Parts: sequence; C-alpha cells; structure tokens
Amino acid sequence: MLSLPAGAYDENFERGSLTFPFDYHFINKRHPRFIMPFHYHIDHELIRIVKGGLSITLNERHYHLKEGDFLFISDGVVHGGHPDSASDIYECVVFNLSKIFDTTKPNTIDLKRLITHQIQPKELFYKEENSKFSYFIDAFFDIVKTRADENTLLAQGLLLTILGNIFYLKEFTAKEEQIASRYLKYLNKTNVLFRYIFDNYDKDITLDDMSATVNLNPKYFCKFFKELTGKRPMDYLNAFRVDCAAVKLQTPTESINQIAYACGFKDPAYFTKLFKRYKKISPRDFRKSCLSQKDSS
Repeated sequence: MLSLPAGAYDENFERGSLTFPFDYHFINKRHPRFIMPFHYHIDHELIRIVKGGLSITLNERHYHLKEGDFLFISDGVVHGGHPDSASDIYECVVFNLSKIFDTTKPNTIDLKRLITHQIQPKELFYKEENSKFSYFIDAFFDIVKTRADENTLLAQGLLLTILGNIFYLKEFTAKEEQIASRYLKYLNKTNVLFRYIFDNYDKDITLDDMSATVNLNPKYFCKFFKELTGKRPMDYLNAFRVDCAAVKLQTPTESINQIAYACGFKDPAYFTKLFKRYKKISPRDFRKSCLSQKDSS
C-alpha cells in the first residue's frame, strides 16, 4: 500500500460494504461529479464509457475513451477529467484488492505482484481491440450495479477473470524479481510527486519544492522528470493548472479571473496565454462552448 501526504485530497473511506466490497457509480450530467475533479485513492478503479466520450488524465498520462472503452486505474494515481458533452454517460467501480482477496496464499502470487506494484497493468483498453475483455467487463459492471450481497461471489469471480486475462494476455509491464523493490521505490516517488503537485498546485510551487518531495537535487530532478513525462517540471505544473481550470470553467459559479487565481496563476493575462497554448482556445470561448452544450442537452 502507498503512503499518503498529509492534507491531500484522498477519497479515504470504506468501499461498498463488508459483504459487497465494490463501490459503483453511474455518472451522467445529474451526478455531482459528472465533471471529474482531480483526486486519488488507495484503491483500484475501473471506468467504462456507456455513451459518448471522456478525456482523462492519470498522473502525467492523457487518454480519451469512447463508448465501450474501459480504463484500469491503479491505487495512488492522481486522476481527473471531463466528458465530451453533457449527454455522455460513464460508470466506475472502486475496490480494494487487499481487502477482497487473501494474498498470503501461494496461489495468489500474481495478485500480490499487482498489489505491491511489481507489475503495472495496461491502463486503457479499446473495445474494438479487446472483445474478450469487453465481454467480462460488461458482465462485471452489470453485476456490481445491483449492489446485492448474493452477487458478491459472482462479482469477485468476474474481477478475477478480468485480472486473470490481464496476466494471460500479458497486458502489463513487469519487472524482474531482483529489481522489483527498486521499482516500487520509484513508483512511490512518482506518485508522491504527482500527489504533491495536486495538493499544492494552487500555491506558489518552486522547482526546489518539487525536487524535495522525492529527495533529489533540482538538477537531477529535472532529468528524472523529463524522462518520466517528456516535459520539464514547470511546464507540467502549468499544464496541470490549466487542466484544473478547464474543469472549473465548465460551471458558471466563478469568474475567469477567480479561477485563474484559484489554480495558482498570479496573473490572469498569463493564465489566458497559457490556456490558449495548451487548449487551443481562450478560457472565455471554452466556457461558452461548455455551457452552450449543457443548455442544448
């Protein structure tokens, strides 16, 4: 299990119930988190697109899902996103593998490798490329949405079938046993880093602040971060701030200047310049487009 930084936005609560340990959500425009705010939790999550599309960010990775696609999110990963339009629908199931399965048994070695991050499952599965996965994913979601205790074993069995197919079809990245502990340390560092950025993006973060979270000197940290994300640290921070602002702009409760300040920008004009650079549209036009879609749906 990954440790959490104090004060960060962690969804830290029991998933489902003791007898049905799956937390299911059907998300349409009426759901309070239809626009998914950036957050993280020490649980795994599956997301399936029912209708339309969803743009989502996992740490430094950006994905776009369309109808039938599904996403596997590992524990501790900062994620957030937004549907393509107000008519879109998606579902998610959050669960804690350590609480569902007893990984002390020899026959659960693969589950233990997943939980201890010795392997990293593939995240995005396209429906047209993964018909076998899609069949079991659809069945899994159909069962967990019942939230019925008598379906617990069936839900667990389907989850094992999904995970088993990830292993059988080698849809994961594995590390050799002798370097697995170093990989876990590396993963811990990156997740702590992204959670620090998430927890403090609205503040005045410096390069020294970010490098200190992973105990690296700033020079080496820049190389480490560029290799990890393909971006320089401050470029990534600004892009993340813009993504957070894009989520806030989809509701009319705050002015554009208020959103700029709330997302860590001291100068609204600089915010507008960066927003245009990353989104290819001004904040004002982006908001108009989002609100007009809601009004027409």
